[in-house]
Amino acid sequence: MLPFYFLSVVTNLVMGFILVVIDKQKENSYKSFFNDSTFLLISTILASISGVFKLLDPIAGGLPILGDFFPALTGIAGALVFLNRYFKSLPQQQSLPSAIEFLDTPAVSSIIGIACLTVGILHMLFAQAPLL
Repeated sequence: MLPFYFLSVVTNLVMGFILVVIDKQKENSYKSFFNDSTFLLISTILASISGVFKLLDPIAGGLPILGDFFPALTGIAGALVFLNRYFKSLPQQQSLPSAIEFLDTPAVSSIIGIACLTVGILHMLFAQAPLL
């Protein structure tokens, strides 16, 4: 379905931009907006929904499970990073399992951000490609 295709491309590009560009800047007026709990929660929900539905309903009607594997994988990984940041932004510091907290380390979140940007751009350009 095209709405989930568009949602997947946009969420991957936005999450990749935040994880690669915004997080690298020391001082930024937008950084407080991107670390706001409401923004983090909405981004997590949208990325999770698009990631799950991209696995179930590929763009070209191809293989139901492997149809859009990489956009779904990067979307879910980005959603886990944002979920961890959401729980850190709450007044009562709740913790997630260490495997999810590991994804939010600077090195790993940068790799996830680069993957989100790359897959988002490739998925936008080559929507009909298998696995992409």
